[in-house]
Formats: sequence, C-alpha cells, structure tokens
Amino acid sequence: MPVSCPEGYEDVGIFNGIGDDSLPEFEMIGEGWRYVYASTGSGALEIQALDEAGNTVPFSTVSGVAGDEGPSPRIEAQGTFSLKIDADEEVGHTVKACDETDPSGRNKGTIAFDDSQ
Repeated sequence: MPVSCPEGYEDVGIFNGIGDDSLPEFEMIGEGWRYVYASTGSGALEIQALDEAGNTVPFSTVSGVAGDEGPSPRIEAQGTFSLKIDADEEVGHTVKACDETDPSGRNKGTIAFDDSQ
C-alpha cells in the first residue's frame, strides 16, 4: 500500500503490519509532524501517537475502517514518539511518519555548520 508524506514533510520511517501493532520509537525535530496511513482487509482500526512516557498525544488519534487512508492531524510537538495501532486481526496497514521541514527544505531542528572561520 503506497503512502507518501505531504509536501513540506520529510519521511522518517514506514511501517507495515496486520492487526494490533506498536511501532518503534522515532524522533521528530521539526515544528510539527504527522503520520499518513493506508489500510486493507476488513474491520476497524485506530492509530494514535504516544509520547516517550507512553501517553497519548492530544489530537493525534485517527479512527476508521479497513480501506481508509489519509493523514493524521498536524501534531505540534517535538521529541521521541511511537505509534500504537489497535486493529482487527484482518486489517492490514501501512503507516509513514512525516516530520515537518522549514521552507528551505532543512529541518528546523538541524544546526547549520559555519566553516567561514
């Protein structure tokens, strides 16, 4: 199932699975981020972002049924996160984490090296 980050976002990682799943931790350093997803099969699914302590990030949850696809709401937070997927055992899913970049294309969290000295 192809999914791609929206314009202005950088691909951090893609994850594929079936049924319930917890995705590995990843770090987001931009001003905001989101995830995009696609699903197949039959049944219901819910995806939510978790912070480093395992708490649900506010406004990060997407609920739907197999066959749904799309982006999550924009999540205005930096740090280490993971994604938790609650899905019926016949639901296949592809999820991609996307970190926001600044207009120059460089992540706002990236430090530029000055070699002029």
